[in-house]
Amino acid sequence: MMNKKNNLLFLLCFSVFSVSACSHKMSQKQNFEPYLEDVRALQIPQWEHENWYIEDWTSQKSPDQIVRDLYKANIFKDQMTGKDGERILIVGPNFYHLSGLDKRKVVTLLDYTYQPSADAMNGSFFLKDWKTKQFIGVYDREEGLRLH
Repeated sequence: MMNKKNNLLFLLCFSVFSVSACSHKMSQKQNFEPYLEDVRALQIPQWEHENWYIEDWTSQKSPDQIVRDLYKANIFKDQMTGKDGERILIVGPNFYHLSGLDKRKVVTLLDYTYQPSADAMNGSFFLKDWKTKQFIGVYDREEGLRLH
C-alpha cells in the first residue's frame, strides 16, 4: 500500500514538473544566442596571426597556372575594359563560396599575375557579378579588396 502511494506521489510530482517546464515562456529580457561562437569571427583562428605572401602559392605552381585554375573553377569568369577605360573583373559563382580572406588572396594573386590595377587609370579595378552584372566591389593595391 505504501509503495503504491510513493509511486503515485512520484508520478504526480513528475507530471507537475514536466507540465510546468513545457509551459515556460522565454522572457523578453533574456538574451538568446543560437550560436556557440561569435558570428563576426567566422574564419578559423588557427592561422590568424600568420602572414600570407603570394610566394606561398607561387612556389608550387606558376602564378599564371594558378589563375587559369581559378578560371576553370568558376571563381573568375572574365576580364574586360569598361566604356570609360576602367578595368573590370567578372567573378563567377564559386567566388562567393570562398571565405573573405581567400577572396582577398585570389584577387591579390590575379593582380600580381596580370596587373590590371597597374594598367588602370586610377590604379584599381572593379569586380562585377557574372549573373546580375552588378558591381560588387573594387580592388586597389593600397587598400586591397573592398566588397559592397
